[in-house]
Amino acid sequence: MHHNKMIESDERYFALGNDYYRLDNYKEAAQAFSRIENYKWLYNAGNAFYKFWEESDSIDEKITFWERSIIFYTDSLENKRELKTEQNRDFVQLKLDELLELQKQQQEADLILKLKLVD
Repeated sequence: MHHNKMIESDERYFALGNDYYRLDNYKEAAQAFSRIENYKWLYNAGNAFYKFWEESDSIDEKITFWERSIIFYTDSLENKRELKTEQNRDFVQLKLDELLELQKQQQEADLILKLKLVD
């Protein structure tokens, strides 16, 4: 009986997450998908976490949630290998690497600016 309740709960969160995703409400979609226990829907959670934070101005927030997106994809892949999931994980990883490089460049520029102000 407990197993059936878990499946019903997962299906409810999956439907809710899909509804939010279709409405471009990625934050709510990500929250709904992250409550799902079945691996099959981790792919959708990865998509929602990436999409919601894509428009954020905060590099730190993007990094945090894009890393979480990659974890969802990876967890999904541990249960079943799918090309689409691998491609999305690799795409988000590429975007994350670019963002980390940008963050590093900004930190270096900030340090140079601070050193010039000290002189």
